[in-house]
Amino acid sequence: MQRQYRTDYWGDAEARAVFRAWLRGMHGLDLTEWDERGCWPDHYRPFTWFGADGRILSSVQVYSLQLVVAGAPLRAAQLSGVGTDPAYRRRGWNRELTERALEWAAPDHDWVFLFADEDAVPYYRALGFEPARERAPVLDVGTRASGDPGRALDLGRADDWDFLARRARDRTPVSEVCGVLDAELFLCHALNSSATLHHHEELDLVLFAERDGGRFVVHDVLGGAFPSIDEFVARAVPDGAREVAFSFVPDRFGLGADDVRWEPVPDSGLHTLGGSPFGDRPFLMPRTAHA
Repeated sequence: MQRQYRTDYWGDAEARAVFRAWLRGMHGLDLTEWDERGCWPDHYRPFTWFGADGRILSSVQVYSLQLVVAGAPLRAAQLSGVGTDPAYRRRGWNRELTERALEWAAPDHDWVFLFADEDAVPYYRALGFEPARERAPVLDVGTRASGDPGRALDLGRADDWDFLARRARDRTPVSEVCGVLDAELFLCHALNSSATLHHHEELDLVLFAERDGGRFVVHDVLGGAFPSIDEFVARAVPDGAREVAFSFVPDRFGLGADDVRWEPVPDSGLHTLGGSPFGDRPFLMPRTAHA
């Protein structure tokens, strides 16, 4: 089978369109709108085998992320969108691409991680990846919630989109325990999620959140100064919610590890190479850090 190795080809509009179609077919993820809105980042790098007919046979991507871990900057490489055309599997092509990607990432990244489906775990274990235990923080609020998350943003409106894009690019990390600074990835989640974005004018926060029965799930927060948790619950958590589940560590609301209930994340799939930077502390990779 004739094949051609390519990397760093986003400047080739035709090849990028082929990649988008491949990713949609392989993983059900459509990045067309994200691309058309000018969000495609240079720090998202492909390592790809193309066939003679221009089709993608196998590909691995590295998304470089600027994280904040324990209050310090950390540059991470996340492997994502990994896949091989079913007709060409078990030939070692994807392993070769993964090794090339890891070799490329090694010099200027502090940490490498990925989220693996259960059937891919043995493959990544053979490459040296180890599972990392995430736990999700949940706060019981009883009957204290009496607020409103604010006006829902309509991303089909140019003014709402421009507002959100500005806030994303000016963002601060949602957590000093484990936070992410990446506007483009946040906007990708905003365009591809069923959760709603709200602008709470009084608190000057953008909330990426959704209601799940008696639980208010907060996936991310864009804002400079965070309020106390009591003020947040009173003003932004909707009446009737009895719990607030965070898709990140909520330390910036003034909550310590002992102030929340930590629930297991059974299908997390988080695997790290060369150990975890979190030690024994409870942690959760922010939802909007998933590439």
